[in-house]
Amino acid sequence: MPDLLFELRCEELPPRDLAEAARSLMDGLGAALAASGLEPRTTSAAWTPRRIAVWAHGLAERTADREERLAGPKLAAAFDASGAPTKAAEGFARKAGVAIGELQRDAACVFAMKRTPGRAAAEIVAEILPTLPVKTKWKKTMRWGGPVEFARPIRGVVAILGGDVVACTVAGLAAGRVTRGHPFLAPVEVRIDSASRDEYLAKLRSVFVLADFDERRAAVLASAKRLVQGLAMRESLLEEVTNLVEWPTALLGRIDERFQRLPPTLLITVMEHHQRFFPLREREPIGFGEPIIATTGFVAVLDREPDSIETSRRGFERVLNPRLHDASFFVAEDRKSTLASRLPRLVDVTYHRKLGTLQDKARRLERLAAGVSVQLGHSTDDQRLAARAGVLAKCDLVTLLVGEFPELQGYVGMLYAIADGEEDGVSQAVGAQYRRDFSTGRPLSEFAPALALVLAENLDVLCQFGTKVSLPTGSTDPFGVRRAAITLLDACERFAPEFDLVAAVRHAGGDAAVLAYLDTRLRQRLRDEGFRHDHLDAVTSWTSVGGFRERVEDLSSLAGAAGFNLLLEVAERCRNITKRAENVPAAFSRDLATEPAEVALLEAWSALRHDLPTPPAPLSRSDVSTIALGLAKPLHRFFADVLVNAPDPAIRGNRLALLRDIDVTLLRFADLCRIQKA
Repeated sequence: MPDLLFELRCEELPPRDLAEAARSLMDGLGAALAASGLEPRTTSAAWTPRRIAVWAHGLAERTADREERLAGPKLAAAFDASGAPTKAAEGFARKAGVAIGELQRDAACVFAMKRTPGRAAAEIVAEILPTLPVKTKWKKTMRWGGPVEFARPIRGVVAILGGDVVACTVAGLAAGRVTRGHPFLAPVEVRIDSASRDEYLAKLRSVFVLADFDERRAAVLASAKRLVQGLAMRESLLEEVTNLVEWPTALLGRIDERFQRLPPTLLITVMEHHQRFFPLREREPIGFGEPIIATTGFVAVLDREPDSIETSRRGFERVLNPRLHDASFFVAEDRKSTLASRLPRLVDVTYHRKLGTLQDKARRLERLAAGVSVQLGHSTDDQRLAARAGVLAKCDLVTLLVGEFPELQGYVGMLYAIADGEEDGVSQAVGAQYRRDFSTGRPLSEFAPALALVLAENLDVLCQFGTKVSLPTGSTDPFGVRRAAITLLDACERFAPEFDLVAAVRHAGGDAAVLAYLDTRLRQRLRDEGFRHDHLDAVTSWTSVGGFRERVEDLSSLAGAAGFNLLLEVAERCRNITKRAENVPAAFSRDLATEPAEVALLEAWSALRHDLPTPPAPLSRSDVSTIALGLAKPLHRFFADVLVNAPDPAIRGNRLALLRDIDVTLLRFADLCRIQKA
């Protein structure tokens, strides 16, 4: 069973999208082959900055012959009284592609057996391969004069089935068996004799191309760590660098000493985001009061042999130091004004045409952060710091440093607030406002103003855009509204589980649509964790993330208890008989109880009700368990012995009021009628 190799050789491809694009090309090939009846045993992929190769392993030589039964008209319509075929039978025979005499019949109708011969794998593959490039997933594509769109111009195509070239044209190029080596170290043609993955990788390795991603990544790691033991390498950057080179060699560079005392995150941003370097860190105190390690050099990975290291090092340092010189200049210029003095300049920057200026945003954050801090039960001093942080939160957006390095917004505000002598709670809050990942770093609960500002920032984005612009639909989220909702739920769950999020949304200007959107996100989050959909549906209202989770966890625990079905029965019977009742009294009366079973239920319920939390406080798991055990027997006897819809309106109303009171009380825990019985 032959393998199929398909390689697209391109100009340098976007490194951040490369892995996903290669997998989508591989999946597209596998799906198309399977749909044609040539399902491969396995598929695989390899890629470099200049090529994507995919394999389908273990294809059949040809597809199997198929025999298909085609149903035709009923016997009475296919043949007349003398047994001669009718026009309906003749038409069906033509459509089925068989002679009229080949029609068969069963008890009900005529039918034809259509035989479709199998096709050669090479023929099918030649049809599939030209359709694949346009289906490959890229964030952006381009045209270069060819017939298809792709991330970069396609310069060569290899397509081999077993040992034979597949006769097809892809992106205007005839497929062949020739690829190319490294463009600088071995710019030669390489003949691929078969579709073997091992042969392909070995031949490219001989011309300074490590086509397998895992092998190339291991080479980057080994080369870098030979220079610096214990080098910290962010995984996303490691993947990006691996996708930038075909023959990796690491080198060690130094930062000019005059730049080493710039804020470390600034240095790291310049090196990682702009130059794709791995920063070196040394444990030394630095300026701006930032208690983290200093940065003194970097490890860069070049796509060359080691004999190019010295030239490349000088080139890398020549590129990096001017960027750092600019950053140093921006810091010096920015420090001529305080952060607070920049507040009037925010009026000149539009936040959104429907939401006003950045100054409007700052004033909203001042109010919201203080209000959230009050809701969280923070001290008066922390409320003051939260409000101050809200005012200053967006002032760094009009600094030169953030103008050049927008990814440092918030961080720059924190540094400048520290340098201005703002209180620690204010600077920490300004620095934390854009935080999304709470799984690392110090918890926000240690910094009360920071927690208040994070919640306020995301509440403002969610509620302002959600009510005045639009809530996200589909996968697009141009204003970060979905991200704000997710961050809001994350922060509440980790640091403020009892925070009244519903009240906070209303305070921030959110409407019913915003609350519904947040409710959907929360339910989906818990559904993804494995909670049952009917348990989630049973929680019809909530105020805090922790309260919602606690209620669903209570339902999960109760579902395994022996008396849970009794509880569901109590809720269901009370609901069924009262849901259509009209003019039900607000309260029930002991004096109107006439039947012994009615008196027994009323007394049992009155005793239980006395020990429950005062409305509208929610019930606990133990409360509803007690109700189930205490009411199951009296309620069963009540329905067996008592006519609820009694002729006397007063007695009927009293009985319905009793049952509705039980139903309404249980709703303070959950709508148990939505839960499926075991």
